[in-house]
Amino acid sequence: MNQSQPAQDSPVDSGIESEPGRHVGIRWWPAVMILVLGGGAMLVAWFALGLDRTYQVFALWVLVPATVFALLLWWLFASRLSWRTRGVGVLVVVAGLGTLRLEDYEGDMLPVVRFRRASRKPWITSRRFPNLTLRPRHNRWRLPRATGHSSVVRDVTAK
Repeated sequence: MNQSQPAQDSPVDSGIESEPGRHVGIRWWPAVMILVLGGGAMLVAWFALGLDRTYQVFALWVLVPATVFALLLWWLFASRLSWRTRGVGVLVVVAGLGTLRLEDYEGDMLPVVRFRRASRKPWITSRRFPNLTLRPRHNRWRLPRATGHSSVVRDVTAK
């Protein structure tokens, strides 16, 4: 006999779906698993696979965004929060990231991140030091140095 609903004495649990109005808490275990797996992958890439500092840093350039993206997917689709809370959470993260700026990179490609309201490099900004004259000293063959700049400051004198 074909039935569209299970029989009353069926062992199927009728409480699988949450009842309306029943508060179901946030589902933390996927976030914990994402952090454990992502952190473990970063540790393996840093200590076991990294031949030198450049390999280590470039492995993190892949693993950190992948972990953050997985956390974003968890937050949006698997956290069991209301859509309003999810949207507010995303807006808070975007606003927080909006207060930062990517200023520079170090030699091994680590980013230098600063707050937007922090002053920029004051030794480059001529508005901060209007009485100083900067005279560049070129290297012998006039080639760019390892820093990517073709000149360095040799003398600083006041006008």
